[in-house]
Amino acid sequence: MSTEALLAGAGATPFKEQVGKKNDDDNNNAVEDSASAVVPEAESKDLSAITHVDGTISSSFKEESNFIADLKESEKKALQDFKEKIEALIKTPEEEEKEDISLWGVPLSESKGDERTNVILLKFLRARDFKVDEACSMLVNTIRWRKSFFKADTGEEEEQQEGAAEEDSSELDSFFYMQGSDKEHHPVCYNNWGAFQDKDLYNKTFGDATKIQNFVRWRVRVLEKGIKQLDFVPGGHSAILQVNDVKNIPLFKKEMRGVIIGFVTLLQDNYPELVVKNVFVNTPWYFSALYSVISPFITQRMKRKIVLARPGQIFKSIAPENVPVQYGGFAQPNDTAFAGVKYSVEQLSIKAGEKESIEIALEQAGSTAVWDLSVIGWDISYGVEFAPTATESYHSIIEKTRKIVSVEEPIRTTFKCVEPGKLVLSIDNTASRKKKLVVYRFKVAAAPGAVVTTAEL
Repeated sequence: MSTEALLAGAGATPFKEQVGKKNDDDNNNAVEDSASAVVPEAESKDLSAITHVDGTISSSFKEESNFIADLKESEKKALQDFKEKIEALIKTPEEEEKEDISLWGVPLSESKGDERTNVILLKFLRARDFKVDEACSMLVNTIRWRKSFFKADTGEEEEQQEGAAEEDSSELDSFFYMQGSDKEHHPVCYNNWGAFQDKDLYNKTFGDATKIQNFVRWRVRVLEKGIKQLDFVPGGHSAILQVNDVKNIPLFKKEMRGVIIGFVTLLQDNYPELVVKNVFVNTPWYFSALYSVISPFITQRMKRKIVLARPGQIFKSIAPENVPVQYGGFAQPNDTAFAGVKYSVEQLSIKAGEKESIEIALEQAGSTAVWDLSVIGWDISYGVEFAPTATESYHSIIEKTRKIVSVEEPIRTTFKCVEPGKLVLSIDNTASRKKKLVVYRFKVAAAPGAVVTTAEL
């Protein structure tokens, strides 16, 4: 049976009807129409009255197991019923062969004997609370949407388009990109929505309906690249973590609101359970307005995946060495300073009104130390001196004490000693009434060989 027959036989609902009950001819204009939508409820609310945002949308979501043995009996039955429905749709009595229908490289037919099939089907079931008919309708609509969306993008079928996407490049690549993984090995996608505060970039991206469509298609291709990093095996990696930087987001422009609503709807309807968490960083005072905009369009299950991360809290999900420098971490493009080196990343909490120091031992003359240091919070004072082991030698100032402001990227410093001693990194928080978090790592290469040490508190 052809894909078209499958879709027709299931009575699939066009993508446009999923989000707005529009005609099928408008299928590829969903986000264009969303971009012109106004959400008066969000504008009319007293934002200062929405005091529950932090508590309401701190993540309570825990990723479920994809092992059949871990499912409830009712869930096992729903999965089996779902598979039987799919088999019935793929093959009719008149046909001897079933068409190979797949999503993200995973066959949907149980007859293929692929362990990943259950993982994909469970995503659709969970997105629809294990209601088999609704999950089946969602699956068919997703296949239909993908066929229309990708073919409209390049005039080619989905597989050819996805391959071509790997060659795609955009000036937005530095704002929306896949980089590294979280502590549970989910690939991470960074989305800097605040970049659109730049008027030229905003107009270039959202200036008309065609530009909006081009942005959404490009953003979908970024997502598809991330999905290629997933293995979809039980116990493996089957979802992406998203980090959304909303500092200075031009939320009150209708195109921006429309794109956010359209993309959230597209993601929810066609990429079920492919996002494990949505982490929001640099949230502005008006974030409650943004939440008011998107809240009516997302399910309770998706709301449970939203995390508001205060400065430094992103490290709870992603290790500092994997967090980009603009978010206080140490990851930067083409950086090999710590490549192949065994080291640890340490965190030092400094109470208000206190001082702390970090010591790096340089036991041999000619030793070279490299360290990264990031400060999370308001201003502190930072300085570095070298204290020789020999009592007759003088201490020397490596970095004069200066204030570090919260907008600065992490400090990277290299120092080579001419005699044994130690580096003393001083962090002064005496002028503040708030606790600060300092994250750091270092390595030491001793001359003539390369002996590496790590931080010890």
